[in-house]
Amino acid sequence: MTLSPERQRSFEGLISQVSADNVLAVARVLRTRADDMESMLNASLNGLDLRPCAEDPVSLDARDLFQRKIDQILAGHWAQCAELRAAHTALRATALEYGVTDADLAREFGDDS
Repeated sequence: MTLSPERQRSFEGLISQVSADNVLAVARVLRTRADDMESMLNASLNGLDLRPCAEDPVSLDARDLFQRKIDQILAGHWAQCAELRAAHTALRATALEYGVTDADLAREFGDDS
């Protein structure tokens, strides 16, 4: 994920607020939030594919308009989820700089993170 300069500064601000004592706890919270958000987004996908009320041009146009708006909202939520995951990854790297070992990270987060 490519970060805008604003997002990069935001991550730097986040990292400047963590310490060796809380880096794993903060990373855990961010990962949990991202996991929860992803689960909710995936669960909601089935009900968000609109069908037109009828086959007339107005219904078809309205469906397209509403679907585009729904898709834009979802894209924003997916982007936020990706940002949480990127922050989690950045905090894992910070934890390594603080002396946390790869084994500690694997124990804390599992091999899949």
